[in-house]
Amino acid sequence: AKTISDEMKFGLYDQGDYPDFAAVKAAFESTYDCLGITCADVGGLSDTGVAAPCSETSPWPDIAGYTPGSDVTKHANLDLDQQALVQALKGGTPNWELANHSYAVGGVSLSGKAPHGLRTM
Repeated sequence: AKTISDEMKFGLYDQGDYPDFAAVKAAFESTYDCLGITCADVGGLSDTGVAAPCSETSPWPDIAGYTPGSDVTKHANLDLDQQALVQALKGGTPNWELANHSYAVGGVSLSGKAPHGLRTM
């Protein structure tokens, strides 16, 4: 949505700032899966060139039946951090320090926001 908003703001044409058609097209296409539509449903404005129909192939693997619009595989590893937290708390003597670390810092998934780029739960 940010790409579409930034590129298509009212008044940009008057300033001589023209949208990046390919970026806007890709941003719209990245929403098709969650909208329940396909490239074939939408089609294109031409058979060739920048306005051609999109391709159903994605360079990123599906995650739980969802086709991401960008590479989110490192972020999707959050479940491994959750698993580490659960394992730290299992047994007769819970390892609270390790559980707290898994919660606050993570260890497998990435976000780029938390300390050292690790995701916190």
